[in-house]
Amino acid sequence: MSSFQQTKDPERQARIEERRKRIQARVKEKVGKKEAHDGKTITKDEGRKKVGAGPQQVHASRSHIDKIQRSGSSMVDMVRQSSDERENIRRINEEERRRVRRQNLDTEARVSAKRNAAVAMRWASILEKDIPEEILAEMMLQREECDRIVLSKDTLIQEFERELRHKDETYVKSLKKQAEDIDTLIENMNKQTEEMSRTYSEELEEVERGFLTDREELMNKHEKEVNNLLDTRQRLEQDFMERKAQQIREYQAQFDEERAKEAEEHNAMKIQLETKVQKLEQDFQQIQATFQLNTEKLEYNFLILFEKDIENLNVKNQLKRKTTKLSDALSNMMTRYNELNDKYKSENNQLTEEYKRVTEQFKDLQTKFLHFQKLDAQRYRDVWEMNEKNVTALMQKVLKADKIIHEQQLGLEWAPPSDEVFQLRTSEAVGDANPADGAGSSVSKQLARPENKKTRLILQMLCDEAGFLVEGKVKRMLDKIDKNERNLMKVESIIRALAIDAKEGMEMLVSHFIEKSVTEADQRLVDPTTAVECLRNFVDEYREIGGPTTAAATGSDNPSKTSRREEQQFWERMSNVISGKTFRLWMNLYEQMQKLNEILMQRQKKITGNGSLETQNLELRKLLSQYMSARVNDDLYIPPAQMLQLQQQGS
Repeated sequence: MSSFQQTKDPERQARIEERRKRIQARVKEKVGKKEAHDGKTITKDEGRKKVGAGPQQVHASRSHIDKIQRSGSSMVDMVRQSSDERENIRRINEEERRRVRRQNLDTEARVSAKRNAAVAMRWASILEKDIPEEILAEMMLQREECDRIVLSKDTLIQEFERELRHKDETYVKSLKKQAEDIDTLIENMNKQTEEMSRTYSEELEEVERGFLTDREELMNKHEKEVNNLLDTRQRLEQDFMERKAQQIREYQAQFDEERAKEAEEHNAMKIQLETKVQKLEQDFQQIQATFQLNTEKLEYNFLILFEKDIENLNVKNQLKRKTTKLSDALSNMMTRYNELNDKYKSENNQLTEEYKRVTEQFKDLQTKFLHFQKLDAQRYRDVWEMNEKNVTALMQKVLKADKIIHEQQLGLEWAPPSDEVFQLRTSEAVGDANPADGAGSSVSKQLARPENKKTRLILQMLCDEAGFLVEGKVKRMLDKIDKNERNLMKVESIIRALAIDAKEGMEMLVSHFIEKSVTEADQRLVDPTTAVECLRNFVDEYREIGGPTTAAATGSDNPSKTSRREEQQFWERMSNVISGKTFRLWMNLYEQMQKLNEILMQRQKKITGNGSLETQNLELRKLLSQYMSARVNDDLYIPPAQMLQLQQQGS
């Protein structure tokens, strides 16, 4: 068996198996329809009760339509099967002819090779002969042998030409048969279309009648259900009215019972109050007796005090005499004081001159320091403005790119950030530290005089337990002032050391010195032994929320640190102009654009491939036109070119 038959036999077996399966399906369908017809008279009413006339008719109509479709498909399959059988037979015959031709070519090649070898071997013997007649005879034999070789090849060529004409005739017959099959298919399709159209109309009318029947039955059923529901509702309303009347009677009886009970309680309460009044009158009489006793005691005390006054008069006379002696001692001390005062005045004048000289040097140094400070601040502002312009320009470019991505690439509405992102609220110069100190001092003085008693107690606790926060120069001044002023200065120094510059900071400090476990109505202060720990917790929390934590924060460096903090916030805002979500959106868009670029590159390659295919199609058209105009078409009874022209005219 040839290789062609070996490759085509599995396909043929597959087609045979498919035909067998279709035949078995048709047999099963006929048997099922027969059984359904036999049992139709028994289960028809039950099926309608369960499913309904409409869905049942839809199912029957679909079965009928499927049957018609299967019959039309079987006609198409028959035409295709017959065409496949003819093509299979043609291919088998063609393979057999090809095998015979190949065998003939091999035989002719072997015979020609032998004859050519014999002719070539005889040339050597011919060249050895000297007689012209013998040479002529040998040459004639060689010529006859060559003619036989040429004749065998011509015979093989004629056989191939006959085979070629036979192929052309077979091709023309195949075209005719294919045209007949197409006409048959078109006719079957027209018939099936008309039958399907008629069947659809009929089945649609049947389905509509079935659904109308179901609708009428459903309306009757719903009407009965509504009537039943109305009767049930009327019965329930009657029961509800009876229950309500019964409840009213029960509540009236309960009300009468409660009123009688309250009257009894009122009488008992009246008796109890009268008893209390009698008891209070007895207490009043007892208090009057106590008052009389206290009056007698006071008169006795008055007599004793009068006698003491006489004794004090004698002591006063003694003190006068003692005062005279002390006056003499005072005059002596004043003389000594004047001598020492003159001495210390001269020393004070010398120290004053030294202080003035140091003060002038300090003012000169301070003037130089302010000059260089202003120059440094101006230089810093110039560098800052330059960097701010550069960063703002870059951010504008980024926002412009973000706007283009949103509006042009994504088709979304773009919302620009607020102008506050590009603003920097910093101090104008470092030299504004002194007003800040004055403001901080006034704030600390205001916070050191709280109106709340609880806050005053906490500040007093801080004075006793946190004296290490008081500045050294304040400690040296405490011994020279009054006690109240001393505590006030301590509190101010502690507030400045903690850098509390607002009421919110003071409230936070107070919250750390109140026990958390008690209620708001009974809040107590913490134990003084834990004051340092509470103060440490406050400092840590105040640092976390961004407040300063050292005394230097309230000095001349406070505006600078505030400026640094605001500048840091500015750079953070500038770095977050494009949010993380927008950046992820950019990355996803970049990935999608990369994928789109790859797709476009693939499309470009395919377009290039389409151009090469168009070139090949053009070459094939030229080759086909050459074959159609070849002379071999004139030798055929029905040339392919003439057949194609007839088909084009017929179409």
